[in-house]
Amino acid sequence: MFILKHFRIKKYQILRNVRYIQTKSIKNILDLKEHELSDSEVRIIGWVKSFRDQKEIKFIHLNDGTDGRNLQLVCLAENFPNKDNFSNISNSISFNTSLEVHGKVVKSTHKLQNYDLQVTELKIIGPCNPLEYPFKQKIKQTLESIRPHIHLRSHVDQFADIMKFRSELVSSIHNFFYQNNFTQVHTPIITSNNCEGGCETFQVTLNDYDRGLEIIKKDSINQMDELNSRHFFSKPVYLTASAQLHLETMTTSLGNVYTLSPTFRAEKSMTRHHLAEFYMLEAEMIDMNSLDQILDLTENFLKQVSLKTYDVFDKNLLHLILNKNKPKTSGLEYIEKITNTFNSKKFVRITYQEALDILNKLLNTKKYSKLIKKKIEFGEDMNKEQEKLLVEYFQDTPVFVTKYPKSIKPFYMRQSEDNEKLVENFDLLAPHVGEIIGGSLREHRIDLLNDAIKNQDLEPQVFDLYLETKKFGAMRMGGWGLGLERFMQFLINIENIRDVSSFPRSLYNCKM
Repeated sequence: MFILKHFRIKKYQILRNVRYIQTKSIKNILDLKEHELSDSEVRIIGWVKSFRDQKEIKFIHLNDGTDGRNLQLVCLAENFPNKDNFSNISNSISFNTSLEVHGKVVKSTHKLQNYDLQVTELKIIGPCNPLEYPFKQKIKQTLESIRPHIHLRSHVDQFADIMKFRSELVSSIHNFFYQNNFTQVHTPIITSNNCEGGCETFQVTLNDYDRGLEIIKKDSINQMDELNSRHFFSKPVYLTASAQLHLETMTTSLGNVYTLSPTFRAEKSMTRHHLAEFYMLEAEMIDMNSLDQILDLTENFLKQVSLKTYDVFDKNLLHLILNKNKPKTSGLEYIEKITNTFNSKKFVRITYQEALDILNKLLNTKKYSKLIKKKIEFGEDMNKEQEKLLVEYFQDTPVFVTKYPKSIKPFYMRQSEDNEKLVENFDLLAPHVGEIIGGSLREHRIDLLNDAIKNQDLEPQVFDLYLETKKFGAMRMGGWGLGLERFMQFLINIENIRDVSSFPRSLYNCKM
């Protein structure tokens, strides 16, 4: 009994001698209230953003990714009993070195922040060789200059802030749908159909499929059965170009649904508005009986999500993103302009024919004739510059263009009741970027769907399961798709879509 009691005393003494230091994020520290300050030491980790060296004092600005603001570390010689350790700080630390730091949070003498961390212990986790590192502390980086360094550009504050804005935007999107009783559905990336019809898709094959094809060509033997057996799924499959058909099938029991997932288009385009892989937000709603009904819902969504994201995201960071991207434009003025438009104006609504009439009228003006070049005939699609011109015509108010010709739109769009050559669809055009949302009422009548598939020379068997859902309690429905990256281009005025994607994939470009 005595031995056990003695053991307990020793165990308690050992635990009491262990120094416990709480790990805090930089955001937690910078958001502290004054009455929450204590003498306890804290532990933080992060990356060096700047470093100033003086004889008896050293200043380090540290960031850990939790906030756009940096925390100032104050290293006083008197807090380092080993003077060599204090002196070695200057030789060991450079821009983007990763550190583990212990210290006490104190009131700052710097007018731009409330608190500093007085350092008592500093450890280097990962050094950063300034001779090899592509970014320099005192050299201003642009989004264009950091683009080749796809694996390192998140180290640059502006790009990091863009990624944080994207995160807030996605959060606002999910909140909107949750509050409006939508069900989120995770749709497949690999699909056996191409619901967009005209767009180019990426085919998925096994590694040895191409080798098998070459063998068959060389031997000149008709062995397609053997070749087909090399298909993992026993038939050709593709990376998804849209989740729409999958979502439509889910509406038959879940009601309103949405998804936010990767989408792939093998378009051979190198413009600043196109990616081969991007994130598509798609929503399908039941009980959609008129085009105005879906336009109202779409406009409400866009305004609520945009204003909510602006509201919760740090205005100072937004200002920096916008100013660094376009120095001649005031970032806060840009945000204020969009906010005022969304709060005070209804989006413009015109038909496809009215859009053509406006553009063809502008063709005769000296200012716009070079952009339009020639008369746009009925049945032709508008290009990106013409879309942006329409928005400019309406003083940068977003524009719904509705009722396009059936001949240039996918088979699933509902035919107009008053003109069988048109469909009940829309494109939403935004300032600077053109189309950001495309949608329509969906055709639920199976006979008209079959006719549309036949008229567009599509293979009916590819859509057999989709068509079968229309036999069992089909609803009037409508839906739309929004490209997340292009939406971001509009919201924060970014010229190149590659600058709002973490790892952009485009023609001849797939790094990492």
